[in-house]
Amino acid sequence: MINNRMTNFRSMSFYMNGELAASNLVLFIEFDNVNWFSLTIGEGMLEFIKKETEPKCSSTVKLQDSFSYPITENSQLEKYKECKLISIHQYRLINNLDYSLGIFFETNMGGISIIEDGDNLFISEGVNNDLLSKCNLIKYKI
Repeated sequence: MINNRMTNFRSMSFYMNGELAASNLVLFIEFDNVNWFSLTIGEGMLEFIKKETEPKCSSTVKLQDSFSYPITENSQLEKYKECKLISIHQYRLINNLDYSLGIFFETNMGGISIIEDGDNLFISEGVNNDLLSKCNLIKYKI
């Protein structure tokens, strides 16, 4: 992943009885138009896992099931398409380094923070300075 281009971003949302419950439950990132990875963060655990298959986009128009998990293009990260990934760090609690609150991707176009926010992944540009008062940024081991 390091020194590879991020070429696509998709998000999995969660609908319950046709109502949006979580808009960004899982983030999928494609590298060099070949390899897809899924990112989930919850209850202090961060998983960044290579996927065997491409996460295909699905429609949110006809959500008939009680529970639906559609996958859509993530337009919030559009400007980072074709960016080169330079490094990855985790936001880990200062008083419990085993507990992860998020991840920071440094790219040749700036940084992206992805933080656990309840059932959603909150995406912002740059380092999240609010978290630095209670977290350390620790290099992510791939």
